[in-house]
Parts: sequence; structure tokens; C-alpha cells
Amino acid sequence: MEEPDVKRFPALIALLALSLTGCATIEPGAVGVKTNVYTGAITGKPLGAGFHFVGIGSRVFEFPTVVDNINLDNFRVNTKEGQEITVDVRVQYKPDFSPSNDNVVKLYERYKKPFDGHSGLVASRWEPVIQQAAGYAFSQYGVIEVYQSRGARVASLMKQVLQSGLKNEIVDIDGIGDDFVKVETVAISDIALPEAIKKSVETKAQIEQETLAAKQALEKSRMESERLRIEAQGKADAALIEAQGRAKARSALGISPEQYTQIEIAKMKTDAIKQSPNLMIVPESAFLDARSLMDGQKPDRRPARP
Repeated sequence: MEEPDVKRFPALIALLALSLTGCATIEPGAVGVKTNVYTGAITGKPLGAGFHFVGIGSRVFEFPTVVDNINLDNFRVNTKEGQEITVDVRVQYKPDFSPSNDNVVKLYERYKKPFDGHSGLVASRWEPVIQQAAGYAFSQYGVIEVYQSRGARVASLMKQVLQSGLKNEIVDIDGIGDDFVKVETVAISDIALPEAIKKSVETKAQIEQETLAAKQALEKSRMESERLRIEAQGKADAALIEAQGRAKARSALGISPEQYTQIEIAKMKTDAIKQSPNLMIVPESAFLDARSLMDGQKPDRRPARP
């Protein structure tokens, strides 16, 4: 015959005493649901934090009202290619439970489960939904995409599915948003790939980065060439406009190009003298006479033949 576990006696005695006294204490950050010990029916409104007299024969279940997490560590999933990888998944949620609303009462009536424990709401309802959502989300992305994005895209899709659910010809996920909670964040971490796959992914990523860098360099070179072409075209257009302007001016004066050049030179000299009154303009013939003297020749003053 199996001997009774004497270690359980204090806990049983305390539970019995609490049932007999009909008192319950709700911890801060939680709300209580009062039920009948014998029928399991809910009796009364939700209980806020603090000490309560609930009556003999009542049982109180606590549900959190603050942000909480559900973690799936070393969870195995398959990517779009069917490649199995291991990840850690963390889902952060905020329950909409309070003594002022009856959401927690509706939730308990729906599932008839406490919050914690092996058969509680988290273990038997929410964790399986998270596993379904994770399996679906990872199956929509390739292993390279998952690894390079550090699971960010998968997490985003998971959050949508967990909050609103998803029903199609492939999956049927209710979501936990219907259970009066808001999914705050979904985080994917510690993505573990098989070594061979990891090397392949890293090699492909390196090739993609090098290809992108080459494309960017080519585009930069093309843009620089285009800039130089536009600049050269602008100079050519300016020179053409200037030449056309000179041609029109010569045509209006009725003179030859050589005569127009002499006029331009004379104009430049006049402008230079105006800007610098002390500037002395030396005729070109003076340079010719000086060169002749240096060569031991007399300057040729004969008029040029017609």
C-alpha cells in the first residue's frame, strides 16, 4: 500500500481552511473569477486586487491584467523549402481584464479553464495557437529570407495571425485576439540553421551583397558619365550660341571676321584702360622692332606691298 505524502498535508489543510473561511486574496495585477466549488458555475462579478470574503464553498481563479509573455524555446519549424530550423519565439500580450468589465467572466465561461497549469488556458489553448501561427508564418518564407531578416518578417506575419486569426483552404487558426487580449509584440530569436545550410546562406548573402555593390558602382559611373556629357553639351551649346552671336554682329556691321576680331581686341584694350588708367598698351610693332634690334637688324619700316 502506497504511503500518503505527508508533504501535501499542509497545503491541503490550508486549502481546506481557506474554503471553510470563505476568504480570498487577489494579487496586484490580477483579477479574480469566483466559482462554486461543487457546480463550477461563476458566482458574482470579477474581483479586483485585495482581500475578499467570497463565502464558504467558493473557489477563485486569478487571471492577469498586465502585460505578460508566452515563450516557446527551441521550437522546430519548417521554412518554405521544407528546411527544418530551430528558433525561440516570444509573444507579448496585454489582457483586457478588469473588475469593471466582464471579459474575464466570458473567457472562463467559454473554456472553463484556469489561467495557469498544465490544463490551464495558456498551456491548452494559447500555446497551441502560437505554435500553429509560427508554423504557418515560417512556411511562407525561405530559409535565406528568414535568416537575413532575423525573423522580422515572420514575426510580423505571426502577429497578424495571432491577433485576428486566419482561415483558408490550408489553415484554420482562431487567434487569441478573440480571447480579450491584444498581441503587443512577437519576437523571433536564436535562429539555428544546420551548419551546411548556414554556410550556403552566408555565401549566397555575400554574393548578393557584392552584386549589389557592383550595381551601385555601375550606376554611379553611369550617372557621372551622364553628368559629364550634359556639362560638355552645355559648353558646346554655349560656344555655338556665342559663335552665332558673333556671326550676327559681323553680319549687322558688314565686316569680315578679321575686322571683327580687331574690333573686339580694341574693345578689350579700352575696357582694360578704363579699369586701370595707368596701364600702358604697347603696340605689337614695338615688339617686332625690339626683336629686330636684338637680332642686329634694322627694323623694316617699308610699307607692305598691296
